Amino acid sequence: MFLRSPLSFALLLCAGFAMASPSLPAAETDNWAAVIVEGRTALESGDAATALERFRAAWTLAQGAGHSDYDRIVSLTSLGLAYAALGRYDLAGDYHERSLALRQKVYPEQSMAVATGLRNIAAVRQRQGQLAETATLLRRALDILQAVPEESAEDRVAVGIDLASTYHGLARYRDALATYDSLDAQAAEVSVAKRINLLTGQATAHAALGDTLAAEPLLRDALGQARAELGAGDPTTATVLNSLAELLRSTGRPDESIPLYEEALAIRERDYGPRDPRVAPILNNLALAEHETGNTLAASEHIKVAFEIATVAYGDSHPAVATVLANLADIAEGAGDLRTALESSLAAVGILEAQYGPQHLEVARLKNALARRLIAVGAADEAAAQVDAARAVLEARFGHDNPEVAEAIGNQSEVARLRTDYAEALALNGEALAIMEKSLPGDSPEVAVLLSNRGALLKTMRRMPEAAEAYGASLAMRETLFGPDSLRLVRTLRDYAFVLRRLRRGDEAAVLEERAARIETDGAGV
Repeated sequence: MFLRSPLSFALLLCAGFAMASPSLPAAETDNWAAVIVEGRTALESGDAATALERFRAAWTLAQGAGHSDYDRIVSLTSLGLAYAALGRYDLAGDYHERSLALRQKVYPEQSMAVATGLRNIAAVRQRQGQLAETATLLRRALDILQAVPEESAEDRVAVGIDLASTYHGLARYRDALATYDSLDAQAAEVSVAKRINLLTGQATAHAALGDTLAAEPLLRDALGQARAELGAGDPTTATVLNSLAELLRSTGRPDESIPLYEEALAIRERDYGPRDPRVAPILNNLALAEHETGNTLAASEHIKVAFEIATVAYGDSHPAVATVLANLADIAEGAGDLRTALESSLAAVGILEAQYGPQHLEVARLKNALARRLIAVGAADEAAAQVDAARAVLEARFGHDNPEVAEAIGNQSEVARLRTDYAEALALNGEALAIMEKSLPGDSPEVAVLLSNRGALLKTMRRMPEAAEAYGASLAMRETLFGPDSLRLVRTLRDYAFVLRRLRRGDEAAVLEERAARIETDGAGV
């Protein structure tokens, strides 16, 4: 499988924050206060429908004589919370915007009440997948809190973490890291959980920027603190476990990641239930690790559940759903179900491009993967449009000598092959190989794929000695990466044998063919 952003889309699914309500005085006329309390009690117990009915009654009362703007603010905010709990984010946003307008009328702009109103709207926009607006709202809230020294560091750090997490979802990794780093000075003044969340966020930003050497010690430190100070079953511990597992998986250690995912999953399911949206990100990530270790059945089951949960929680056009769809496509492709892979990949690109536009980094990554699948079904023109767009964005972001750019160039090579422009295909393949070998020293699956593609090109061009050399190098690399009996070797063994027979090296070819047949029969390997 080609390189993917390891953490961006797994962190996007975990970025929810509390939709706080203001601590405001209320008039003690009629039974308004009692109705609000009844509604809040229902909401906290999970009965959002009853809460909505109570808050509507409270809003009717609050508009009558004897009630203040404070009562109206509380009523509007409560209605926003109830609609959000019911998944009616359009109405939730409307009520929170009305509440904010009234807060700005009653309170100074630089106040906790206005900052809270901004956070409430931001929470709704985040659930709607509107991350650019979410970031703007949180930036305004953080600026307010930083200008009000009497407000607690806990609130400032909470908003800062939410803002940095949103930047991460927008692939603005440097902005995310800068925001996390700006909160360091206040870390000693906040709760243990916030301090650990800050440390975890810094680590994930480092990892997204490719600095895994800086990320891993931070995550292990965060996990040690979480276990020692919060306990093994704490929700914050689950977050750190998931983040560390993602780092291990993304750096080629899926076996080590699976126990961490499973521990995190058990905590989330215990705290929130098995169908809660906070469970979906870990199911998604666990499925990827299982896929990478060859447990295709478990991977397929877990990714389907993650997709169902995300769709119910967010609707079918949310970036969180796109993340799961993209991973579902990878798992389906690995299982040989190219139709599902292609359909899921198309849907994921459509969702993210509609939300973020064509220049977004994650959109480019998904287009690169989509191009690979279009190539597999021979759709050269469609694949060319996707990969050309992807390469432009990736190269603008990372420069030419980057493995993700090399992946795109490799896909362009395959498009040229489909168009029978073999000279162009070979030149592009060589360009991609040169980048990969420089940026990924040693054996890597990405280089092995490019070598196999090179062998296929040379075979088509009847340059059999060079084709044999490319297949031989790819086979040696795959043996080192996956072991001598892996199913991932079978196609390369057969392709290599075909070329050897054309070179009249039949005895060597027979050995490779027998080995391929034995591996398939045994079903061994990954």
